[in-house]
Amino acid sequence: MPERTHYEVLGLPETASLEEIKKQYRALARTHHPDVNSGPHAALQFSAIAEAYRVLNDSESRRVYDAERTLRQRQTNFKSAGAVNHPAGPRPASSPPSQQSATTATQESDRLLQQAQIAFSRNRMAEARTLAEQALHYNKKNAAAWEVMGDVSRNQERHTDALRYYTMASQHDPRRTSVQQKIERIARQPVGPQSSAGGYTPNTPTRQRPPQYTARPRAPLTANMPPDKRSLTLVLVGFFGYFGTFLILIFAGLTLDKSSASTHFLPIVTSWSWPYVSCMALAGALLGATMTITGAIRRIEDDLILSGSAGPHAPPFGILVIVVGLLFFWVAALMHLGVSLFQEALTASRLRLYGAIALLTCFFAISWTTLLGTSQTLLWGGNVIFISFVVGWLLGDFFRQD
Repeated sequence: MPERTHYEVLGLPETASLEEIKKQYRALARTHHPDVNSGPHAALQFSAIAEAYRVLNDSESRRVYDAERTLRQRQTNFKSAGAVNHPAGPRPASSPPSQQSATTATQESDRLLQQAQIAFSRNRMAEARTLAEQALHYNKKNAAAWEVMGDVSRNQERHTDALRYYTMASQHDPRRTSVQQKIERIARQPVGPQSSAGGYTPNTPTRQRPPQYTARPRAPLTANMPPDKRSLTLVLVGFFGYFGTFLILIFAGLTLDKSSASTHFLPIVTSWSWPYVSCMALAGALLGATMTITGAIRRIEDDLILSGSAGPHAPPFGILVIVVGLLFFWVAALMHLGVSLFQEALTASRLRLYGAIALLTCFFAISWTTLLGTSQTLLWGGNVIFISFVVGWLLGDFFRQD
């Protein structure tokens, strides 16, 4: 059975105008979006619709797509008629590559893939993408390499590219459950224009009929709520979360006694008291949970990598950031943002993350009445707030909508 074209996916003729394409996409999105359609294949249908709209919505990409489709059709017609029309008779089939060459290429692809997975786990996005590209040049059927490409694109917030790479990975390995979960997570996100920052673009056309999956990932805790109630929930969480953080800050600044310290086990910060440390920790945890639930920052697995890309065990970069942050927050923040900038992985979410922690630390610092307390809080308060922020971040991820 021939593969469906983008026009067939949207149910439009090839002469459809741009306005007709947009109108039809909005109608299909309202029907097939996983937030409103609980069917077993709604996410996959929506991903195919989104891919078709991404191509046909842009005049240049649509022109290229139509040209490639026409060329493939001519090639198919030529091959079907070649055995009869060729004057010298049927052309001999080209000899397949030797088994040894195929094995060598597969081994080289697997070796490069392993290096790409390690680079991704250490937040080296540019290196991971380059290694995954090289692995795919040796073996375009390497599903794990396609997944790494998708992970890099998703980390860089290029969700359209990530969806295309994950689709390729799923085609070559339909039972790869990690890819299935990532496809559905992207499908649950709002559709909008995406920026592309380079990377490997597959020459193989993407199939429009995704494979049938055998398992579905765990849905978020808010998935069964009506859309209007979910929006109201986010507003309420944001109000009480941010307002609660502000109240904790005010309580610590106006109520707690700062004339004497009771942190006998923390000689570096002689001006702190345990109730004040508790207020910093509670404010950090509440701020972290609120920001992730409301979508101000991404999931912790996207902004603070705590595991590899379904590959070999390697020291994840996120663990290093947490350890350094426990010792000195400002060094951890500069290290993470610097590496992200150098490796093409700096996002607005990470800037908001460290900006919020830095502001909360400064607010706690200026709430002191003594110069010693202010300087010590400014230097070391970020350690307490950062670690508690990560704990709240982890807990808040369970209540996200995506």
